[in-house]
Amino acid sequence: MQRIWLLLGGASVLAACGDDGTIPVQTDGSSSSSGSASMDSTTTGPEPGTTSSDSGSTGDSTGASTGSTSAVDSTTDAGVVCGDGMIEGDEACDGDELSGETCESQGFVAGELACAADCSSFDTNGCALELCGNGVVEGGEQCDGPEFGGLSCMTEGFDNGALTCAADCTIDTAACGVCGNFVVEAGEACDAPLLFGQDCLTQGFDNGVLDCQADCLAFDTSGCGICGNLTIDGDEICDGTEFGGQTCAGLGLGFDSGNLQCNGTCSAILTGGCGTCGNGSIDGAEACDGTLLAGQSCVSQGFDNGVLGCQVDCLAFDTGNCGSCGNGVIDGGEACDGALLGGQTCASLGLGGGALGCSASCDYDVGGCDVDGVPFGSDGFYYGFAIDPAVLPCDEISGTGIATGLGNNGYMVVPIGFSFDHYQVPFTQAAISSNGTVYFGADANLGLTNSCMPGNTPYVVDDHIVAAFWDDLDPAAAGEVYYQTLGVAGSQRFVVQWDVPNFGGDVVDLMRIQAMFHENGNIEVCYVDTINAGNPGDSGAQATAGIQRDPVVGLQYSCNAPTLVDGRQLLYVPI
Repeated sequence: MQRIWLLLGGASVLAACGDDGTIPVQTDGSSSSSGSASMDSTTTGPEPGTTSSDSGSTGDSTGASTGSTSAVDSTTDAGVVCGDGMIEGDEACDGDELSGETCESQGFVAGELACAADCSSFDTNGCALELCGNGVVEGGEQCDGPEFGGLSCMTEGFDNGALTCAADCTIDTAACGVCGNFVVEAGEACDAPLLFGQDCLTQGFDNGVLDCQADCLAFDTSGCGICGNLTIDGDEICDGTEFGGQTCAGLGLGFDSGNLQCNGTCSAILTGGCGTCGNGSIDGAEACDGTLLAGQSCVSQGFDNGVLGCQVDCLAFDTGNCGSCGNGVIDGGEACDGALLGGQTCASLGLGGGALGCSASCDYDVGGCDVDGVPFGSDGFYYGFAIDPAVLPCDEISGTGIATGLGNNGYMVVPIGFSFDHYQVPFTQAAISSNGTVYFGADANLGLTNSCMPGNTPYVVDDHIVAAFWDDLDPAAAGEVYYQTLGVAGSQRFVVQWDVPNFGGDVVDLMRIQAMFHENGNIEVCYVDTINAGNPGDSGAQATAGIQRDPVVGLQYSCNAPTLVDGRQLLYVPI
């Protein structure tokens, strides 16, 4: 006898079969007998989580009898058994046999398709309309991995940052931030003024002010700078040779030449390389300044004589008064050159008659003149001669001249009466000092303390000086100082005469010194009497005799030497 297991109410029941191997079944689907089991087959619609096959039939067998309930494999037709792993009759599937269907073919995106318990439909509980983690935003997902379907921190109301995708494919805004709320949030480098302790130095610069970019995502280093990169950046005032268009002259500080300098930290402009022409100092880009020539001379500039000057802008030397002897041109400090005598003769030099010549050094050769004058030098503007004539040529004006009334250590400015050129500069007034000097262009006292020439004096007067007998003389004790203009236009002369003692000297035996300034530019000084009854200053032992244009250019005969003897004449002839 054969046996078969049926599911009845969740329990296994062994039923006896007839010898022919069949199970007695009531064909109308119902059977009842007191104390006997019954089986009832009914058809119901699909339950949630199931889909039907194309036939649309699903089954759910139930059996009912007084005092018992049994369940058996669903059958819809004779010989169709659900659960045998074979799709038969109206079955959509059976067990693992799904007729090739999958979740995807059922309209889902992923998952594991199963067969409903009654084989009438597919069980889609294991299918998913969306698959989180496949990198595709689908279904109800907000995101999936790196994909956000067009969403960003900005679309979510933030200013910056980056969305992240949670494990359940929803967006996470924890890394988003709002720039300008004074809070440095995830994704932000800064949020002005919060810089997290950073500054230009920590960012690789060496000066300036660090800021935060407008989106708070990075630092703004546009206000930072690097000193030495030849670019004015950060908080720099200058950098190397860059000064933002500024120049020495453009600073408004009185400079007119030179080059600005930048300090080592690019924080200040230095004016040490700037200069002001005429301030008596060689500064800035100046080659010279006034009489300051930095030790240069005509010889150092390639000439062999003359007086070097400074151009008016102080940027270069003036070689207009430099010369080269033997070039057939009277230039520089030359009195003559070869046969060229500049129109001078022995007579015009005050040396009587005879033949004037020119020496190999382009000085006058007065050996052929009737009066033997001894040259004592040239400063490029004047030649000096010492002469001991039989009769001194100077005018004696004590009876005709104007008495100055000068006291001890006094001076006064008087008119010359014509235009007199001293070192090529015309003057119409002269200052007469009681101490044996005449000077031009200054209304100040040139005092009693003499100095050698050329050079700075102890006083404010340094320029255009004629020292006839510069010593401490005292007309207040005795004597007088006179002046007078003589001659006719074209040949006039301005005469100054000192009839005075030395300070503390004899008031009876007075000295007499005369100076004559000719309209043609010649200067003559006559030493009529230089003895003051045995005074230590006799014969110029404490005096200076010479002329100077300034502290650099001048021609001296003597300084504190007893060479100004009675009867001597000094002649200064302009070149």
